[in-house]
Amino acid sequence: MKKKKVGIYLLVIFIAVIVVFPFYWMLVTSLQERGSLLISPPKLFPDLKRINLSAYFTIIRKYPVMRWFFNSLYVSIFSTISTLIISTMAGYSISRYRSKFNTIIGISLLIIRMLPGTLLIVPFYIIFQHLGLINNFLSLIIGNVAFTIPFATWMIKGFFDAIPVSIEDAALIDGCTPLQAIWKIILPLTAPGLAATAIYAIILSWCEFLMAKTFMIGSDSWTISVGISSLIGEHVIIWNELMAGAVFSIVPVMVLFLMFEKYLVSGMTAGAVKQ
Repeated sequence: MKKKKVGIYLLVIFIAVIVVFPFYWMLVTSLQERGSLLISPPKLFPDLKRINLSAYFTIIRKYPVMRWFFNSLYVSIFSTISTLIISTMAGYSISRYRSKFNTIIGISLLIIRMLPGTLLIVPFYIIFQHLGLINNFLSLIIGNVAFTIPFATWMIKGFFDAIPVSIEDAALIDGCTPLQAIWKIILPLTAPGLAATAIYAIILSWCEFLMAKTFMIGSDSWTISVGISSLIGEHVIIWNELMAGAVFSIVPVMVLFLMFEKYLVSGMTAGAVKQ
């Protein structure tokens, strides 16, 4: 039994090392001088005396990194808010009002989610071009919402399914209107699910690349993912600056995850038990 536990622990440690190592190497690379990165073979543990923050100061000085950061923040926040509003209404409808029509809609959402982004990017571009939304953040928000709603709807539906209908009936008997029952009773009970869905939506919007690269023209309109990709030169890649930019892009997501981790964990299990 002890050997089995030791084996499980070793396996978990091995997997954790594989998952964490890319982030470790990204951070280490961003904190080294360019000359130190050209040593062969590369040092797994760099000299602490040669660590510096010059790459961070350089990319802030040379590129509009903070502009890219706030562009991504703006798009992600509004995409997430829109996704939560629409997917909450859709998820509640599919969960509570069972019918063949709603079932077809739910299955259609899953099928739509399976379509690759490369298949939809051309129709999106044509539509946004006719609407005059090219190089407009609204095109990114609409595109992100279109991609996140299908899965977000099914996530929230699972949490609504876990809440007994009798709770709503009791609220209605006590004098609540249907909207009041949803707002005051149901939504607070699904808070972990809403938090989990919000994290999913904001990470997907923050990391989105294809639409931002296609719809946005000019470096001032780029999001952080597109901006960082521009640091990859045709002939030369300055790795410490590139990794410093990657750290800029990943830190907000990590902070968000740590802040809402308890909601995410409870949200992942809240819809797992049928009431």
